[in-house]
Amino acid sequence: MSGRPMIGFGLFIATISFLFTTPDVFEPSVGGFPLLSLTGGFLIKDVALLGLAVWTLADALATQSAAASTGAAATRPPRGVTAGRTATDY
Repeated sequence: MSGRPMIGFGLFIATISFLFTTPDVFEPSVGGFPLLSLTGGFLIKDVALLGLAVWTLADALATQSAAASTGAAATRPPRGVTAGRTATDY
């Protein structure tokens, strides 16, 4: 269940490492750090995506541990139905 967030976590960590290994990530014409160049701006988005991957990983692990402690299988509501509501509630 937590495999997909783990893959996302690993991919974004690898991409964020490019911020430190790619030349000219910071704009040299204005002194460099903290102003990002176009390449740096493209790579910095992965910091937010890493945060989302960590969030989904934590949510998946919490769901998995809650299901294990109650002995029930982790279930999701059907597509288009939020938790606690049915399709007829709309």
